[in-house]
Amino acid sequence: MSYEDILKIPASTAVTADQNIIVTTDPDGVSANQITFDYNGPNANQPSTYGNTVYIWQSGEAIPWSVDASNSTTLIGNNPAGSQSFDKLNVTTLSYIIGYAVGPILTTSWSKYSNVVAYTYVPAIGGGDISSVKSTVAVAKLGSTSLVAQITLLPGFNPSGSNTWVGIWEGQAASYNQKPKWRAAAASTSASSTVSLNNIQLTRGTTYTLGLFATGFSTDDSQLKQSSLAATHTFTV
Repeated sequence: MSYEDILKIPASTAVTADQNIIVTTDPDGVSANQITFDYNGPNANQPSTYGNTVYIWQSGEAIPWSVDASNSTTLIGNNPAGSQSFDKLNVTTLSYIIGYAVGPILTTSWSKYSNVVAYTYVPAIGGGDISSVKSTVAVAKLGSTSLVAQITLLPGFNPSGSNTWVGIWEGQAASYNQKPKWRAAAASTSASSTVSLNNIQLTRGTTYTLGLFATGFSTDDSQLKQSSLAATHTFTV
């Protein structure tokens, strides 16, 4: 088998567990006047420093991207995992979406909520179980000098309109500070799509990590935004 053939085999050896922004709640966390939520994210995330914000919509099973959220709260502290509460609410019997944003409101995007990368759905009374949705990234295909990343963001999300991008780092983590070895912007408007990274040189036996960023792509290192990390995937060639 040639080296090129080896590289075409999907990279499936995960060295560390994938890391994703996740927000959850449970029935005990939802009352008439309060919603308590738990969140978790990549190890180096600093929610307060990076402007991570959680929003509430009274909505069906997907975020209404063009509708203003009814409530919001910025996260307190820089631990990537924790819990927080919305107080002084008027929670009816209808359904709600609790969305987690990896950055502040944006005014130059297709939706000002294009930093929202995870949510939990609280159904109407009698409507079933609470469920959560997250963004993910994975290796779809490896070539001799290319990699195709599969990205899945939230239903209705517009990657190309958000300057969504994928980077590759050598090692077991994506970085909020160190520039990636390679990066590429999403070209599709579909929430589930692929990103092609070309003219790259992966070496056999080496561990790499993909990072999926909701917003902030630039070809200029000084303009590249790395605080909107939504998901990572670690693999070995």
